[in-house]
Amino acid sequence: MLYEIKNDKLSISADTFGAELHSIKMNGKEYLWQCGDAWKRYAPILFPFICSPKDRTYKAGGQEYHMAANHGFARDSEFTYAGSTKNSLSFTLKDNDVTLAQYPYHFELEVTYSIKGSKVTVTNTVKNTDEKAMNDSSLWEKKKTNTVSMFR
Repeated sequence: MLYEIKNDKLSISADTFGAELHSIKMNGKEYLWQCGDAWKRYAPILFPFICSPKDRTYKAGGQEYHMAANHGFARDSEFTYAGSTKNSLSFTLKDNDVTLAQYPYHFELEVTYSIKGSKVTVTNTVKNTDEKAMNDSSLWEKKKTNTVSMFR
């Protein structure tokens, strides 16, 4: 499901499927790739891998795991709409049977899109809700936040 927020300069929309940003418009002009035959995504969230391990297979805790797709599973997962404010949208993905079959860690991934004036901020926060450390190749620790801003 698509959700939208806007102010006098910007409007953004994002989908619960993949928590993917679908539109960034400033003063009515679209700035985000609008899907097409060349690439059928907008701005996917890549987790738990930014790239992919060889043959999408890796070992964790002595056991072999296989990713169903490149870059992990977040971009192909249905997120929960966590809510919004006047200036932000948030989505959450928690581990489940599908993710645990590919990535043996308990986690919570929160994606928040914020706007202020003509600035868009994307904040991805991963919480390790497991007792064990996450696989080093995931690049995530107990709690890790990555923030990117556009259009300052």
